[in-house]
Amino acid sequence: MPYAVALRELFSDFKMRAQQNTRYIEADIEEAIRTHTIDTLISMLTSADVQSTITPDEGRNVPWHYNNIRGVQTVKQTWAALDGIKELLALKMDGPMGEMVRDLQERAVAFLEEVIETGGYFAAVEKGFFVDSAKYPERNGDGIARDGKGGVAAGSIIQRDPDYFAPVCDHFGYNNIPADFQRPCDAIGGCTLCKPEKIAFIDELDPEDNCNKRLQESYPYRKGGRIKPEAEWAGDGTILTQFFVPLPEDYARAYGVEMAKKLGLIDPEVINIQIMHPAEGCFVEVKGKVGFDVELSDLKIPQKEIILDEDILREAVKKTSLTVVAGTVGEDEHSVGLREILDIKHGGIEKYGIKYHYLGTSVPLSKLVDAAIETGAQAILISTIISHNDVHRAQMKKLADLCIERGIRNRIILIAGGTQVNTGMAAETGLDATFGRGTKGIHVVNAMVKILKKRGVV
Repeated sequence: MPYAVALRELFSDFKMRAQQNTRYIEADIEEAIRTHTIDTLISMLTSADVQSTITPDEGRNVPWHYNNIRGVQTVKQTWAALDGIKELLALKMDGPMGEMVRDLQERAVAFLEEVIETGGYFAAVEKGFFVDSAKYPERNGDGIARDGKGGVAAGSIIQRDPDYFAPVCDHFGYNNIPADFQRPCDAIGGCTLCKPEKIAFIDELDPEDNCNKRLQESYPYRKGGRIKPEAEWAGDGTILTQFFVPLPEDYARAYGVEMAKKLGLIDPEVINIQIMHPAEGCFVEVKGKVGFDVELSDLKIPQKEIILDEDILREAVKKTSLTVVAGTVGEDEHSVGLREILDIKHGGIEKYGIKYHYLGTSVPLSKLVDAAIETGAQAILISTIISHNDVHRAQMKKLADLCIERGIRNRIILIAGGTQVNTGMAAETGLDATFGRGTKGIHVVNAMVKILKKRGVV
């Protein structure tokens, strides 16, 4: 933050973009995301535009397109959440922040003055002024020094002659463009950047290693019916697997590679390892390649549930005065997911006119059944997150059995949901419908109305 403020004050009339140094990012994608968030906050408070969207790839040495997308999405969400923050907050400059900014600016100006006194940029490079780890004016003597007299290859810098001229439009550094030229490439009738049609494409000469053969290898994954995971190019088969292992770091790294081999991954490599606690173990991320593909035609795509029109849903709810009782069952204290299905503020079933009686968490199944009988409810909704030893399945089946015992099974709708629940569990547990991750209130209302229609109630 002080660096961004110092820069903005010195260059208030200029647009700027600061690239986050990747030395501050490890191979942990979550750490990169946190850095995105901090950088976006600093950018919005200072207009310094600190960029960090490419750093996860550099830090992890895995140039994966979807990491960039995740980085951009993080910035977009943070940016939207902080919209207008400069109208709500101001940086406090009469305390440590102001002192730090002033100190940075003074040191920067003094450094530039010394560069000029030394003889300019190239002389400063020769003396190793840059990338010294000390806090200026102190020096640790670890700056990068180069020979200003030139030479070839590493260890040298070459200053361009006064008449140096490159006839291309996209050019970095000094370029002595003739005064009568509108563009540098006028000297050659247009460069390939301005006139792409000047690019001459030729066939590669190697009959075994050329672009056509390489494109043939990936053709089934680009245009055909085969599917593989991909990260860097079509059908490369690259995947990332994450897991925790109760081993110290050295053992965890070796185990990660060995486990990946036993899973059938090709060329496995540990790209990130975090010690959770020395007494516990490590979180490990391994990348590798799968050696198989899947035919698109072999995939069994579940039939997509048709959602009835909202007017039809509301009409059916009104006609039946649809009422439900709901609760999280067993010894489960999770409540957020079920409340999102119920409450109108989350777009829950209440939005469609359904009345509900919420009994809370850790509710015995028998209490839910009793409440349904007492209130005349047409449906029971249960949430079950805890799944150790298939507790969620046992709870769902027990609910159906209790309703049979009480003689109400044929007139009541039984629905369960949870993170470990899927749509196929309804048939195996005796319920009318089951829902997993990503369920919204309209999905539950839609299911109840369809069941009522099937029973001839509406």
